[in-house]
Amino acid sequence: MGGNEHGLGMSANQPACAARVAITGALLMGSMFLAARFGLVTLIARGYRALAYVLLVVFVLPVLTLGLRRLWRTRNSSFA
Repeated sequence: MGGNEHGLGMSANQPACAARVAITGALLMGSMFLAARFGLVTLIARGYRALAYVLLVVFVLPVLTLGLRRLWRTRNSSFA
């Protein structure tokens, strides 16, 4: 058997599988506590906030201005 059969329900060694799950969970929880301790979550949140502002300036603002320009043009041409 290769190393990938445990995902198919063919694992003969259940304690080893449970140990893998426990180790994975412990590593995940440890990394979450470290991220919170060093402010990584806040740093990532600030980065996403900055990217949202960039998206507003680069994409939404030009689309709005082009839309308003087209509305203004059609409004002025319909009255002429």
